[in-house]
Amino acid sequence: MEAKTTRIDLRVNKKDKEILETAAYLNRTSLSSYILSVAINAAKMDLEKEEILILSNEQRDQIIQLLDNPPEPNEELRALLND
Repeated sequence: MEAKTTRIDLRVNKKDKEILETAAYLNRTSLSSYILSVAINAAKMDLEKEEILILSNEQRDQIIQLLDNPPEPNEELRALLND
């Protein structure tokens, strides 16, 4: 496990801090560990959403059709491949 050497500071209002402290307590962890864990999990989910391509049935079928029956290469593609 890599050592934690970089700090992130944030300001919250009193009510939000109380909510976070209570959640950390219920999870039997420190406030910092709780916030870091929740933030990392949320960030990973956000990144995963960007990696997933969602297609309609029609779009899926078009891609499968193109993969199964690719078009003939045009002159521009041939020139690019010959360079």
